[in-house]
Amino acid sequence: MFDFTSDEIETLKVTIEVAAVIFLLVALFAAWFFSTLIPWKGGKDRSYITRRWACGIIWAVIWIVFFFFAIALGTNLDEGEDKNDYYDIVHMCTVGIAVLYPVLLYVLARLMPNSKLGSILHLKK
Repeated sequence: MFDFTSDEIETLKVTIEVAAVIFLLVALFAAWFFSTLIPWKGGKDRSYITRRWACGIIWAVIWIVFFFFAIALGTNLDEGEDKNDYYDIVHMCTVGIAVLYPVLLYVLARLMPNSKLGSILHLKK
């Protein structure tokens, strides 16, 4: 299809890696934002369960959107070594998002235990 130079392929790989970091940061911001929108409930407060669900849904949506975004960027690559290397980077970044999002969300929740985002761990009785 298209002839890519080695520099263009490396640029595409770096672009995907930067996009993965941006998607991860957007997902964390969205988790914080939507968890603050869910109100506290009086009495026996179980709103932390709703916040957990919201964070999980955000995780799945961002993960799927990133995967399709990355695949769409690599559709013009020719079959061969370049396409395989590109898909290896895409899979590595996709797994990175899948692993780092819950880890960073846990760290944020531990750092802010009195916030609504921190309530997803349900540490306060």
